Order: sequence, then structure tokens, then C-alpha cells
Amino acid sequence: MSAGPPLAIVTTRRFHWIAWQATQEAVRRGRAVESFLADDPGELERLEKAAGAGELFGALFVTIHPLVARGGDAALARLAAGGLPVVVWNVDSPAIVWRTLPHANDAIGIVHVSESDARFWSDCVSRAQVCSFTQGIGPHGQVFEHRPPPLPIAKRPIGVLVPMNLRWCSRTLEEVDAMARALQPGARRVFEHAAESCRADPRAGAAEAVRAALEAEGVHLPDTALRQLVRLVVYHAHLWRRERLLDVLLDQPVTIDSNDLPERLLRGRAPRATLLRESDPRRTVERTALSRAVVSTSFSPDLLHDRPLNAALLGAAALAERNRIFPRWFEDRTSVLYFDYTRESIEAAVETALGDAVRVQEIADAARELVAGPCIDYRWHVLLDAVEWLAERALR
Repeated sequence: MSAGPPLAIVTTRRFHWIAWQATQEAVRRGRAVESFLADDPGELERLEKAAGAGELFGALFVTIHPLVARGGDAALARLAAGGLPVVVWNVDSPAIVWRTLPHANDAIGIVHVSESDARFWSDCVSRAQVCSFTQGIGPHGQVFEHRPPPLPIAKRPIGVLVPMNLRWCSRTLEEVDAMARALQPGARRVFEHAAESCRADPRAGAAEAVRAALEAEGVHLPDTALRQLVRLVVYHAHLWRRERLLDVLLDQPVTIDSNDLPERLLRGRAPRATLLRESDPRRTVERTALSRAVVSTSFSPDLLHDRPLNAALLGAAALAERNRIFPRWFEDRTSVLYFDYTRESIEAAVETALGDAVRVQEIADAARELVAGPCIDYRWHVLLDAVEWLAERALR
């Protein structure tokens, strides 16, 4: 173990598995670790005091959401201004949260959860910042709490679980489309072309679609307007996909958990689906352990989202969109049930999940073996790489 000062890892309960992985990587490199809780003001004060006294090698923020809620980005700036290497791991679409991240501070490194997110950040937000990416989010920390072995598929009381938030990042599809209609004519045409080209295709990236539409329309936008337009397209595409799924799944014998179902989706129909009104992430994990299969969507074309990973480790099959990255590891009808956004594809995936329990068990077992093994490289090492690079730069 290094005789030097420890690395501070700032986390919350949700991300304790990622924090543990980062800790293991630090230990492999001979670096001691000291943990801090991001949602405890006293812990953050302790962090600042330790940094001010020169007692830390660097700080890795596995999440900054609790800090942002309290204006904590100023604390990040103070830490970096004092010469401490600071790295933030961002789990959200940077097109949406770039304002709440330290985008104007080149002394802070940013690590995103997908390659396309990192590329968007470097191209459209901050070309000077240290920027890299992990391979997705990894499973939810709650999955690793002590629990009995997975319940056999045939004994699970829930068929297909559909957790769905239709007010994603505090926006609804109607609100996003109203914002798009208020754009200037050239920007509105770009939005319409980009949204049309990528909303039904989870392999299509919003930033690439916007740039292609800008070129086709001969429109030039300053960086801030470009970021805002990409943000609108990300919102529209993701919310459109969720509504499309629910429009089909309301007529299927599934369990939908959403506390904000639009009345226009329910009007004039008698849903076959069982409707819950919670949208509680902890309850979603608990229900996953009781479900045959769980539906998942993703906001990035190459994001290895945590819900199918959670499902695998909890012994359930995943119904997932076929984006760029899942097919690297997950094979359709062998370790996952893929769908596109046609009614036929969605209904076929549900029919399989609710059909032969032996078949679904085989799919769930194959996914669990894959996720529990060493096959998937989540690239946690880049979190430490970024801290060490900033530390080396500070010595130059």
C-alpha cells in the first residue's frame, strides 16, 4: 500500500458497487482510499477540511446529485482551486445536465457512462477538460444486498414488469414538443428532422442526428443553441419511445409502474395491464426479483443501462431495445428479448416472456451467468486514470 495520502471516493448508497470497484482499482495501484457520503453535509465539510490540510491525493465523485441540490458545485470548484485533482462521474445524458456539471472548469475531470456521451462533451461542451467514459452504469447497489437465491421463473408472481417514468428529468413529451414549436423556423426544421430520424431507432445518436440535419438545412447555430437543440432531441426521442411502449403495453397482460401516465393514453380504453402508481427505484429492484421479465429503455445509443443488468443478477429476463452496445454481449432470445418500436415486435417479446417458463428460465440463466462473470469490462479503471492524470498535470 502507498505511503502517500489516500484517494477520497464520494458516493451514495445507490452507487456503492461502483465505489467498491473504484476502491479495488485504487488498491491494485497501491493507493489507500477514504470514503465520504455525498448526501451528508458533515461528510462534505470533513472532505473540504482534509483537502485543505493536504491530506488527500485526489477526490473521485461517483455522484454529485446531492451536491448539486445544495449548490455543491461550488464545493467542487473550491477543491479544484486548492490544487486537489477532482474527477466527476456523470451518469446522465450530458446534453441534459451539462449546466449542472462543472463544464467551465478545466481543473476538474469528467467521466461519462458511454463513449458517445464523452464525445458529445468533448465536441460540444468543453474541449479542454479531461474527459473519458466507463462502459455503462453497472448494476444498482441494492442488487448486491443480501438476499436468497433467485426465485425460479415458474414461481414468480409478476409476469412482465414495466417501470416507466413519463416525466423524465421533470419533462413530459407534450412539454418538450411545445418547446420545439417555439423555436425559430430554421432550428425547428432541424429539430423535426433529427427527432424523426432517431426517435424510433435506439442506435441513432441525438447529436449526430442534429448535426446531419443542420448540414442538410444549411443552418448554423452557436454552441449554446446547439447544445439546447440536442437536449430537446434527447428528451423527445426518449419520451416518445416510452410513450410508444406504453401505448402498446397497456393492451397486454403486464404490470406497468408509472406515477404519471398521461390521460390521453388511457382515454377511451380499458387497459389489460395492471397499473401501479409508484415509480420508486427501490421497489422496482424488489419487484424485479419477483418478475419473469423487466422492460428497459436507454437514453444513449451506446449505454449499457443498469436495468437489464439488475434483472440478470436477480434472475429475471430482460426485454431491451437493441441499441449499439447490448448486442456485443447479449444475444436475442438466448440471453435477452429484444424489441424495436413496432407493435408486432413489442407484443412478440411480451408473448415469449409470458410463455414457456422453461424457455424464459434459460434466457434468464444465460444473462445471469454473463453479467455475474468477467465478460463485461465496465472500464472502471478510467476513473482512477483520470485522477492520476490530473495529479501528474499538477506536478508539471
